[in-house]
Amino acid sequence: MARSNPAPPAINSAPASTSSSSNSRRVRVWLELAPAGSGVFIGGKLSVDRQRPPGSLAEIAMGCAMAIFVWLLHPGHQRPVDPMRRNTVTRRGKSRVAECDAKETVSILGGTGSLGFGLALRLGEAGYAVCVGSRDAHRADHAAAQARELVDDGTFVGCLNGEAVTRADQLVIIAVPFASHVATLKSVAPHWRAGQVLLDTTVPLATAIGGRPTHLVEPWHGSAAQQARSAIGDEIGLASGLHTISAAALRDLTHPLDQDTLICGDSRAKVAVTAALERVRGLRVVDAGSLEMSRLLEGLTPVLIGINIRHKTHAGIQVTHLQARAEQRAALA
Repeated sequence: MARSNPAPPAINSAPASTSSSSNSRRVRVWLELAPAGSGVFIGGKLSVDRQRPPGSLAEIAMGCAMAIFVWLLHPGHQRPVDPMRRNTVTRRGKSRVAECDAKETVSILGGTGSLGFGLALRLGEAGYAVCVGSRDAHRADHAAAQARELVDDGTFVGCLNGEAVTRADQLVIIAVPFASHVATLKSVAPHWRAGQVLLDTTVPLATAIGGRPTHLVEPWHGSAAQQARSAIGDEIGLASGLHTISAAALRDLTHPLDQDTLICGDSRAKVAVTAALERVRGLRVVDAGSLEMSRLLEGLTPVLIGINIRHKTHAGIQVTHLQARAEQRAALA
């Protein structure tokens, strides 16, 4: 004779003023999809119907699956969202996960400065979570808040420089004046871990010693990037670049950059830097060789500063006869 399932009992919602025996009574909930003999999670506790005989293994398995499903829906088991890891949707309506490995974090030392802030905007627009580093926590928070206003789908967090290195998944960018270069690198030295990469954008302009921005000073090591190598050691990948892109062009999000940037350094570092920067609209990375080339690349900055002063513009550079440029323009059209 076929067995008929009993009707689900009403849920007992006794008021708080009932006796202790009523308060200890377990609320029993029946799910129509739960097979006979299965249990149901209620408020994190398993409620088992002891009046019904156990069913087949398939029914028991279904009951366990339903119990786990209900448990996962319980509010107490929902994980808090980390703002550095949350997924967002761009203005174009598509997820950045496929483009950018689920909001990989890039950190910028000196992210409150003119160049650093412009880089933060561009990388945030490209889909990265950006940690805006500074010596001053208040300035870092303020810059991150400004960036969030300018990039609707961006993820920006302000923090001290040391914490910025710790938060970075792999790539850290230093964008500080030459006068603060060594001090900044020494202050974050304990926070590095193996496998990370530093992109050094610092240029030893003569303004560090009261001179003109169209002149260079020559560091004892040969270049700012070579000076950085002596400060961070050999375990951290190091590249040098972004010397020819003006801060004003970076901050102008209404236009793609349509520029090239020359990068030199360790092979591993150049791979990581290229992967990050080529997600920036209109920016193409050109491999310029080993770190020894940094003294020549840094020398391009005062040349462009002089050009921009004379022509009142924000000129950059493009390397001709490279196939990728035409393809990139077609993609931007």
